[in-house]
Amino acid sequence: MQKEEKEYRGVWKQIGCILSLVAIFGMIGLIIMGLYLLIQGY
Repeated sequence: MQKEEKEYRGVWKQIGCILSLVAIFGMIGLIIMGLYLLIQGY
């Protein structure tokens, strides 16, 4: 029972890490796209 709980928590931790990485890359991508559009606009 305890082993399953530990594995379950590990899976959630992995999902959290992946989501935070995706969020960071998304933010960077949006900033880069925004800057690119600003440069193209002027």
